[in-house]
Amino acid sequence: MANWEKIQALPEAYQRKIMCIYSHNQAFPFEIRKNLAVWIEQQDWSFYCNPNTTYDKIFLDKCILLLQSFIKEVDQLLANTIDISDKFKFENFHCKLQLSLGQKNYEIIKQINECLRSEAIIIQRYQEGINEVNPDHFHQLEVNCQSNKDKILFAEGLLKNMNNCKENLTILHSSFNSLKNVSHSTIQTQQMIESRQAKLLDLTNQINYLCTYFKQCKEEFLIKHKEIIQELESIFFTLQGDLNVWKNSKKDSIFTNEWYDNFRQITEICQLFASNICLMWPQIKKIEALLIDIQVGNSIPENHCVEMKTKIIGLLKNLVNQTFIVEQQPCQVIKTNTKLKKIAVNLLVGNIFKNHINPSVVKVSIINENQAKQLYKDPNNFRVDTCSGEILNNTTVMEYNSSSKILSANFINLQLKRIKRTEKKASESVMDEKSALLFTTEFFIEEDLRFSVKTISDPVVVIVHVNQEAHAQATITWDTAFAEPTRCPFEVPQEVQFARLASVLSQKFFENTGRGLSEDNITFLSEKIFGTLVPLSSMVSWTKFSKEHIPGQTFTFWDWFYAILKLTTDHLRDIWRDGHIIGFLTRPRAEELLSSQAFGTFLLRFSDTKLGGISIAYVEPNNLEKKVIMVDPFCSNDLKLRKLPDRLHDFDHLTFLFPNTPKDDAFSHYYTQVNNQNQTSNGYVLPILVNFIPRVPSNNSPSSDYSFQSQFSNNFQMDMTLPSFDMAFENSFVVSPSNDGMFEEDY
Repeated sequence: MANWEKIQALPEAYQRKIMCIYSHNQAFPFEIRKNLAVWIEQQDWSFYCNPNTTYDKIFLDKCILLLQSFIKEVDQLLANTIDISDKFKFENFHCKLQLSLGQKNYEIIKQINECLRSEAIIIQRYQEGINEVNPDHFHQLEVNCQSNKDKILFAEGLLKNMNNCKENLTILHSSFNSLKNVSHSTIQTQQMIESRQAKLLDLTNQINYLCTYFKQCKEEFLIKHKEIIQELESIFFTLQGDLNVWKNSKKDSIFTNEWYDNFRQITEICQLFASNICLMWPQIKKIEALLIDIQVGNSIPENHCVEMKTKIIGLLKNLVNQTFIVEQQPCQVIKTNTKLKKIAVNLLVGNIFKNHINPSVVKVSIINENQAKQLYKDPNNFRVDTCSGEILNNTTVMEYNSSSKILSANFINLQLKRIKRTEKKASESVMDEKSALLFTTEFFIEEDLRFSVKTISDPVVVIVHVNQEAHAQATITWDTAFAEPTRCPFEVPQEVQFARLASVLSQKFFENTGRGLSEDNITFLSEKIFGTLVPLSSMVSWTKFSKEHIPGQTFTFWDWFYAILKLTTDHLRDIWRDGHIIGFLTRPRAEELLSSQAFGTFLLRFSDTKLGGISIAYVEPNNLEKKVIMVDPFCSNDLKLRKLPDRLHDFDHLTFLFPNTPKDDAFSHYYTQVNNQNQTSNGYVLPILVNFIPRVPSNNSPSSDYSFQSQFSNNFQMDMTLPSFDMAFENSFVVSPSNDGMFEEDY
């Protein structure tokens, strides 16, 4: 059975999950999925996301062919569509496909595959839980909230009956007293006396009946109220756990459809819960009005009113505090006097404050770790004015979103002007100091329901210069990875198992480059940080991770790793993702691997001694023997001038990527395409920067290459001093005269 048929057979709760996939993926409309279901499921969309895919010409041709076929299908759909709304969506999607094809941007294939994969996961989960009574946790919470609401409305009916009883009793008592107090001096016949007594008896019976009915309603009302409060407390306990789980999962950088689906459902349940509490509040007010002695034993107990009021206010206060969240977190490394990216805070239960005349104003300030601990331990007595820095543009008004029923405040021009540092131990630096952004505001429905709420961001590290960024990132990485969900700010363990650290480092690489670390990479890193091979269960300390220098070097393990991560992210992402860089390899191991390979075989490895460097190790003949040459590492500034694939293309004597992949097969689609028509309007020809590796000169006479290097350096007045012996590489402009007297490039 096709997935689309399975989707149509799903229960409503699961179909809502499917709809949520497409509501968060604006690039792929649900209407396209529905109308082209058969064709879509017949295509292979997964090839684009296969980690082992080689991004060669065959791959690119497959992308182009798939999009062209998709465009034809949408054309046919447009021709057969009458509905104006659908036609508009189809035309927009048609334009997106054509734009993707024109810009050679094939990410739409990845997005469609993600949608289909998410569908399959939801279908599988339903099938696995089909025999369960309640497979949907959030659906059950929703049912509980609705049941609780029904009881609140029933209690409201009882309250109205009690109020009617009270009013009727007031009238009956008044009539009874008036009839009873008729003057005895008035001449009355026996018939009149009997009639008056009959009326008094009838009034007495009515009063007794209403008192009994009032008592029954009161007892039922008190029982129902206790049930309602117990249910509200139980729902909130479950909801609070869900909120904490969701907030912790929000710290992950990869937000899945399931994450967004959970967010939507938790928000809706919070809003239902808030509505129930707001229905309870008027009842408390009405109970207070009923605190009168209708008859002994029939009054609403005053302690019940006080207890209900206290619990309702407490639940609402806790709910508002729990649902006032930082939806878009700040960058966790903040540089002073630099504009911050957009930060957003939300109140998920904005539906209960939407009609208030004066909108809430949110203020943001920065607090240090000690202040964050004070806030955590005693939020009610925390002084908001005790901040540790100055922030510009630090206030904004909350706005109500009618579709999501959320109150939102967006800070788009925040800037940290200055920071107050705390006293530190001798071993600590400013990059070890964690702070947080504190958001404060006030919400109120009426004077009795006024709430001052506070929430803090994830920890941030404040720097004043870019050279502090690496150490600051170490602090944030350790904190994010190893902090306990319910910790006191901002406590973290001082040592962890290396297996956990390795997983974090691999995830870092995956998030930034699309490919994580292999087992061999992890083994290399363990030797790097410990100095020898150790079990994955070995403990690694924060100090060894980011403070102590690697033996024989002037930098720490994190300095070395972060520089490689940054170099790979900025300049080597594609070739790392495609598996063309071994990377984490010692020099002796590289020589061992290459020693049995053919001349011209090379591999790429990260430098052990130079921060953020990547080196080429290759096999070169030396007096009919093989010799492994290590090229001086390329750093970020080198790769800005000429990217690594182009540099490899320049080296003709490098022929095979280890073990035996032809160089051009591996790197040709990364080469910069040179336009032959590169003569400028003023008659000049643009030179091209070309790399070459000089041959090692003999003892008797320098090689021609060596002579050329010297001449190049003198003529162009550039610092082209050769590095030592076999570690040299040089850049040169290679041009040759053309027939018309101009110059053309020799690429």
